[in-house]
Amino acid sequence: MISNVLTRVPSAGKIQSAAEVAAPSTAFRQGYTPKPSPTFRFTFSPIQTRSSQNCIRRTEDGVTVPGPSRIRLFQRQDHHSGEPYRIELPSSLQKYTKIDVSSFFLLCSLLTLCIYFFLTTVKIKTKRLPPGPTGLPVLGSLVTIGNRPHESLSKLAKTYGPLMTVKFGMIKIVVVSSAEMAREIFQKNDQAFSGRPAPEAVVAAQDYDMSMVWSSGLSPHWKKLRKICNSQLFTAQRLDASQELRQVMMQKMIEQVDEARHARQPLDVGWLVFGTTLNFLSNTMFSSDMFDMKSDATTELKELIGDLIELVGKPNVADYLPFLKPFDPQGIRRGLTLLYERLRRLLDGIIERRIKRRAFESERYGDFLDVLLDHTEEDGPQELNYQNISVLLMDLFLGGTHTTTTLLEWTMAELLHNPPILAEAKQELSNQIPPRQIITFGLMDGEL
Repeated sequence: MISNVLTRVPSAGKIQSAAEVAAPSTAFRQGYTPKPSPTFRFTFSPIQTRSSQNCIRRTEDGVTVPGPSRIRLFQRQDHHSGEPYRIELPSSLQKYTKIDVSSFFLLCSLLTLCIYFFLTTVKIKTKRLPPGPTGLPVLGSLVTIGNRPHESLSKLAKTYGPLMTVKFGMIKIVVVSSAEMAREIFQKNDQAFSGRPAPEAVVAAQDYDMSMVWSSGLSPHWKKLRKICNSQLFTAQRLDASQELRQVMMQKMIEQVDEARHARQPLDVGWLVFGTTLNFLSNTMFSSDMFDMKSDATTELKELIGDLIELVGKPNVADYLPFLKPFDPQGIRRGLTLLYERLRRLLDGIIERRIKRRAFESERYGDFLDVLLDHTEEDGPQELNYQNISVLLMDLFLGGTHTTTTLLEWTMAELLHNPPILAEAKQELSNQIPPRQIITFGLMDGEL
């Protein structure tokens, strides 16, 4: 292309237009007889930058090219005559020779991202990976799933089966949609699936790795906590010992329902179940009630736990697009950090008061907190310290109160929206249980 724009500039002459330069037969000044084509040896050196309008003018001090665009001029010398020659790239080619630095780096960045996303989204035939939808680059199947994942995943399961692989953003997730597959994974192969990645909502708690839920699968710390819970909390003896406590809690809940019925006032089922569950857990662990319908502190505690569960269960885009984790685009990690600290201060206060009471009193309550403190004194803080106890109590509170409350709320809502099923359930209960009788059971003898 350079040879197409080379022209020999005589020692004197008029301004040559772009058309004259482009056409060799009319490019040279009349009266000028060109010499036979010599053999040129070019030596290029940048001399100046001027403006151009696709025309060349010979002056005493060299070549000047007027016009708005910027070009680069180079100088060469005729090996035979020594007459200076000039070469210029016209403005039509200038945009291909000059590249802005920022544009260059932007182009390189886009190219790098394209290569990265291509390599990460290419469907690799992995052994033992269940089938599933391909999804879009980067986003995966997030667009298809939408804001009702339980319905979308149910529809996908009809196409790909009860065990399928779905890409949530850049993360591959195996979805189980049948009871048979769930038993296969969580009962027969529970050790293989014991480890799970902690979402950003859990990482907000700085000591989340001490949690029984999120600690490394089958780690010594996890085994220690599981052994304590199975031997001291989730046992038939302790459940039988708390039978009277459960009856008292149920009687109080029924009385509150009767009060609302006689006063013809609406009843918040979730609030009532939350309070009953919270008091049962607090009596089992602390030997004291934490719930009072008329207490502002109880209202604050319920809102605190509710906000925690809501943020933990809220879909977080940073979990599916890992490169967004440092930015926390939805503010979930920042909000949960504050809520975790508030709940930790509450539980730490309960633990500190119990430790001070144990220092001055020999009597023990025999509750779960006393059991944990006894383990700390016997095994030392290396095995179980006060921080481990606080995290374990937080797991039990969050897991025990909200799950039960949510389950009963959804059950009542579904029954109210399906009157025939509600009537059938009431009839079955009436056939088996006398009116206004509280069910009691003992796990030691297996009686109901």
